[in-house]
Amino acid sequence: MRRGRMFYFRKRLPTAPSIFAPNQFICLSLRTHLPLDAEKRAARLLSVYEKKEIECKRCI
Repeated sequence: MRRGRMFYFRKRLPTAPSIFAPNQFICLSLRTHLPLDAEKRAARLLSVYEKKEIECKRCI
């Protein structure tokens, strides 16, 4: 996702059983305006997020 010149990582969080917050997102700045750097950083961030999500699901 891009805002102005900066790129951002945006990921929808798993749906919660709450009706008050059905669509929550993680939105983090990738701190770059270069498309190739943003793609690499987003891929690394997504892999970390997916690993942590699996760990959290195991704990529940």
